[in-house]
Parts: sequence; structure tokens; C-alpha cells
Amino acid sequence: MTSSFTAFQFRKKIRTDHNRELAAPTLASTRTLPALQTIILVTFLASVSHAQIETKYGSDDQYIKSLSMLDRAIVASHLLDRLEASVQKARIVDGGGGGGFTTIRGRKVMTFGSTEQQEKMLQRIVDRRKSLDFVRSNYPTINLSSPRVGNRGFASDGTRISTNAKVLQVIDERNCLIEISTSDNPLWLADFNTSNLVDGSILDIHPKSRRGFELLGTQNYQNSLGTTRQVWKLKFTNLSKELKQLRETAFQDLSRAWTIDESTVAAVLITIDRSDVTLEKEDGDRIVVKLQQLALADRKFISQEKDRRADLLPYANTAFDRFPGWSLIDKLAP
Repeated sequence: MTSSFTAFQFRKKIRTDHNRELAAPTLASTRTLPALQTIILVTFLASVSHAQIETKYGSDDQYIKSLSMLDRAIVASHLLDRLEASVQKARIVDGGGGGGFTTIRGRKVMTFGSTEQQEKMLQRIVDRRKSLDFVRSNYPTINLSSPRVGNRGFASDGTRISTNAKVLQVIDERNCLIEISTSDNPLWLADFNTSNLVDGSILDIHPKSRRGFELLGTQNYQNSLGTTRQVWKLKFTNLSKELKQLRETAFQDLSRAWTIDESTVAAVLITIDRSDVTLEKEDGDRIVVKLQQLALADRKFISQEKDRRADLLPYANTAFDRFPGWSLIDKLAP
């Protein structure tokens, strides 16, 4: 018997008992669950529900792979809203650090060592929300698990995209060894001005920088133990052209014609609020439109899309409840 069937039977029994109580002829025959039993019941059903959600995908990576690029941004935006709410409700405590947690009455509450740290985190959330890219196909990537000479793209392990690189060793004026989170081995970065670098320097390779890599081949070098090693050799390259083409393709796939006050606009639906929506046009400009300004067909589409987007969130919410923070957000939207 599966846990989902057990949970269903359990819920059915509770509903049946409840209906019997409503039909009882006298108040004296009415039975109620003691408070402790009610807490146990709610906890049991919640744990079954969370287990079912997590079993469906198995891991964060599998969940992310099931989402389109647009849906990844939608979920990341939702989690940023939840994170912002957690930060706003955080407690200021001695030794709270830059975003720790304490448990109060069974719930995780975020803590900060000062209001300055709390405000810094809120600003980081604002900046990340502004940088979310809803209109895109998958980024061009070099899969460092199976690279090929001539590949151009951002560094990836097939699921995640690296956003920074650490300089392990400055070799000379134009070469250095770097470390990237999506590669198990060091990489040789060639044809790059290292005059301002030292060992330990951090290089920005976030997709927003448009600075990706081109794989040149392999390079031999001697490590500090005198052992010769062979590593992949790369150089920086600008991916603006590839990103522009991918955005144009994504816009064609995701956009629809909207009727706004009898005018027609091609745009992508970005966010849905209670009384308005945000749309993004082909040139990247975003407009906020009141629902009452839209045609009936547009409002019906929004209603359906709102339900569809809600179905994307159970796993993300479960993961966030387990550990509130940046982890899943960073995977969804590097």
C-alpha cells in the first residue's frame, strides 16, 4: 500500500466521521478531536504531502530539469518573495550573523546580527529580482563534464551554470589557472590580462556579463609537487550575439498578442498580481497593465496561466520550508 493511498484513506475517514457528527441528532452525541490529536493529524498529513512532492522529482536538479526557462524564472520570483517576507520578519539577535536561523515553536525564523545586515539582504533580493530573465531559451553552455574543442558558452555541468571563477595560480601576464564550481578539475584560462590578479582573485562569469568561454584544447602544466597535469584550456569570449538570437527565438515562442484598451501589443506575460499583470515587449521594456484594460480572451488566458503557475510551486515551497535561503533560487536563476 502506497503512502498516497494511505493518506487518501485517512482523509476519507476523517471526512466521513465529520459528516456523521454533522448529522447527529443531539449535541451530546457530537465528538471532537482533542487538540493534541488534531496537531498529530495535521503534522501527519503535511509529512505525507511533503514526502509525495519530494518523491515525484527526487532532487532539486530533476525538478529544475522539468521546468522551462520561463518557469524557472517564475518559480525563482516566487521564492524571492518568500525570502523577502522571511527577512522582513527576521529577529535581530547578538551573534545572528548575516542571515542565520533559530527555531521558535517548531518554525524556522531568520536572524541577523544587526539591522544593517538585514537591510543589505533585502537590497540583495531587490537586485536579484531585477536581474531575473524571463524571456530566454536555455543559455549557450560548455558542459565541462563532456567538453569539445571549439565549444562556446557559459561554464556548466549540464544542470548548473557557474557565476564566478576563482584564480588558483597566476602563471604569467596572459595565463592563469582557475577553479569553477561546475568542474572537478582546474582550467587553464589563456589570453587574459592577469596584471591585476593575485591567487584567490574572483572573476565574474555570470551570464549577465555576457562573458562566456571558448574551449581551445588542452594544456600541460607542472603543479607544486612537480607532477605534470593536463587540463582544459579556455579563453573568454563575448556571447552577445548568441544571447540575442536566443532571446529573439524565446520571444517568438513565449509571446502572444494582447488587446489593451483596443490596441494590440505582442508581449510575454511576466508576473500576475491581484489587479494587474506585467508584460515584457520584444525590446525588453516592461509595462504594467490593469486587468480591466484587457480583452476578455486575455483575462481568461491569465486565469488559466495563474492555475498552471500554481502547479509549479509545491516542490519549491517544500524545499524552501525545509531550508529557507538562496540555494534553490541560485540553481533556478544563476
